[in-house]
Amino acid sequence: MRQAKLYFSSAEEEVVRWWDPESSITEATYKHGLEEVIKRMLQYPNIKFVLDAACGKGRITKKLSQHYLVTAVDISEQMIKRVRNLELQNVCIEKADVERLPFPNETFDAVVCLEALVHFDHLENVFLEFNRVLKPGGILIVDFDNKYGLIRILKNFFDYFFKKFDSAYRNEREWRMNIFTTLTKGEVISLIKKCNFKIRDKFFIGVTMPFKLKNNIIISPKLFSLIKPLNSVLEKVPLFNRLATYIYLVCQK
Repeated sequence: MRQAKLYFSSAEEEVVRWWDPESSITEATYKHGLEEVIKRMLQYPNIKFVLDAACGKGRITKKLSQHYLVTAVDISEQMIKRVRNLELQNVCIEKADVERLPFPNETFDAVVCLEALVHFDHLENVFLEFNRVLKPGGILIVDFDNKYGLIRILKNFFDYFFKKFDSAYRNEREWRMNIFTTLTKGEVISLIKKCNFKIRDKFFIGVTMPFKLKNNIIISPKLFSLIKPLNSVLEKVPLFNRLATYIYLVCQK
């Protein structure tokens, strides 16, 4: 049974230590994805009030607050403290469970939820809540780890052998599956449509990107900088872009 909600609300100090997208080797990939999100949001001129759902340390909140009035929520009090310490303008911060958002119906013009879908125990409940708090015509932007991404396939291949011969590694991976699951584009789109959203756009980030295997760096940020032009092409080419590590969906209520 998945226990992500319990973990993120109780092991807060531990989560704060390992979740650091602004200084990890994947920093450039996350930054690229967020820039693409903002670019697409700016195409909708009526957006004013935005919910940053599962805001973490406020990386996305900071960027959104440059353009919108933002409400940032997270289930972790320690994450919320980090966001408050940023002292951002145009931002309201609340501790909240995204499955039970403490806001009236039709409060927001847009909901943004990045790097979080893979951790939710009941994804349908989350999408239903996003739909409830969005105004008619409101925009939802989400991303998720692609089950069939090229790097994910490589990791799973080597994981199979690592787990056979390294019991500590096997236990760590089994624990991780309780709080993290990859998703397919088809299943996420099907669930989003079931919750009364229409898909308006999708884009793909990170066909190649820096990554580690068993704490050993396979593609370093320096190496990635050399192959980045190729990655930019692959992210836009049909079929190849389906191998991206992250898939982003722009949806409308």
